[in-house]
Amino acid sequence: MDANISINGQVTGTINFAMQQNYIPVIRRLVFTNQGEGELENLRVRISFEPEFAHVFEAQLPKLAPGVPVELSPVRIVMHAEYLFSLTERMEGSIRLEVLQGDVCLHTEYISIVLLAYDQWPGLLQVPEMITAFVTPNHPRVAELTARAGVWLQKWLGEPSFTGYQSRNPNIVKTQAAAIYAALQEENIAYHMPPASYETLGQRVRLPHAVLEQKCGTCLDLAVLYAACLEAVGLNSLLVFIQGHAFAGVWLEEETFAECVEDDVSALTKRLATGIDQLFLVECTDYVAGKSVDFDHAGKHGTENLENPAEFRCAIDVGRCRGSGIRPIPTRITQDGKFASVDYGTRREAEITAAPREIDLALHGAASQEQEVTR
Repeated sequence: MDANISINGQVTGTINFAMQQNYIPVIRRLVFTNQGEGELENLRVRISFEPEFAHVFEAQLPKLAPGVPVELSPVRIVMHAEYLFSLTERMEGSIRLEVLQGDVCLHTEYISIVLLAYDQWPGLLQVPEMITAFVTPNHPRVAELTARAGVWLQKWLGEPSFTGYQSRNPNIVKTQAAAIYAALQEENIAYHMPPASYETLGQRVRLPHAVLEQKCGTCLDLAVLYAACLEAVGLNSLLVFIQGHAFAGVWLEEETFAECVEDDVSALTKRLATGIDQLFLVECTDYVAGKSVDFDHAGKHGTENLENPAEFRCAIDVGRCRGSGIRPIPTRITQDGKFASVDYGTRREAEITAAPREIDLALHGAASQEQEVTR
């Protein structure tokens, strides 16, 4: 039997482990409408999944009068975390919606859904801020790298400790960001081209520890690694997307944007302006093997990436995302072996960045001084 019932609502087209861990719902709401002439009562809805990445959901429906929409919200789908955690390849799946009256199924619909692998990011078209789940500041390999960055701080400032924003001095913050850049230069990581249109279609993301172990990464991988290191030492970072490219940024003041995703390029450019100096952008492909680009020039290249506003997609604020509840995903390790590692040799110290040029704080004026006092 197939009664004349329509079902509409908000259903995600893609799901992965990171989204499950951060409580992104598969179904936000469903709306049932009786398109027939008679009332329908004693109804329930059953939602099942193929493959079985979530538990079967059932709920009672109120009486459906002809032509009167009835909303079911929230739809609390409980996903199988271990199933999504184990996925190594993208899969096509389906959601089966059934409206039942007693044991009789009155109506059935199927909705397609894509299940992504554990390390796949869906891109900018769906929950773009989920990229920050791949920023993993607490991994031991990240801690090892920031410890090595402390050597450069010792050399430049006479003190190896990362102090975050405690100094309230943008030059100290900038030097901390440069020390991480120097430590990443020492890693001699190879650059790999990203797939076409990855920023909208998504891609596999090498987690920060994997980039350090495998010694290679795309522009997005390199930016995620840099952001993880910044977060590990208490600095607020950005992931910035333009057409076909991703890079990173660091807040020089203890700030974040008001929203997780900032799509107005002027929100960045005005904070980059000389005399404002609230942000510093970093072209992360500049720290890879085969290049010898100092930190200030990587910053110049990062700023130049915004010269064509039509190519700007968005900036995703890692600190704001954390405040909104997006957590780093737990690391998955292999039990039967280790990631392959490629050795590109070591760098001479002359190839590592010098201490960054200081920002001229005299240009900030009285307004900047007042802001510092009141913070």
